[in-house]
Amino acid sequence: RKKLTGGEDCIKSLPTTINLNVTELWSKIHESEMKRAIVTEAAGELANKFGDGRIFCLSYESMQQDIVGEMRDLGEFLGSSIDEESLQKLSEETVSYKRGSDDLSEYIENYDEVYESLSKNPCLLEQLEEDEPKNFPLCGVFTGDEEEESQ
Repeated sequence: RKKLTGGEDCIKSLPTTINLNVTELWSKIHESEMKRAIVTEAAGELANKFGDGRIFCLSYESMQQDIVGEMRDLGEFLGSSIDEESLQKLSEETVSYKRGSDDLSEYIENYDEVYESLSKNPCLLEQLEEDEPKNFPLCGVFTGDEEEESQ
């Protein structure tokens, strides 16, 4: 894999720490869960209505874990396998850059406040503490009741 050096302009200009608005964070978590729930359900309905009912889910996290395997699976799903030479090239040319530690307390100025707020939901707390890319289940922040109330 190609690694960025950290000297790139797009990386140099990033802030070293941030201060999260906890209320806004909960709103964004809710919005994210809502999108995941609704989009997944709608995609399944569309696949059944207009296709053969099959659907291929691909996430950023799964590509971070194994981009070659994910692309191989996608090719097979589409019925057109990707040749091994292309997959090898993809593996070699994938770009990533890690700025430093996985310890979020080094980057979030009000980490203790965020941690305390998220500790109300053990599922979210697990996500906060996880160091590796991982697909997490929905944590129950979006229940679907809000959608029904708005209709």
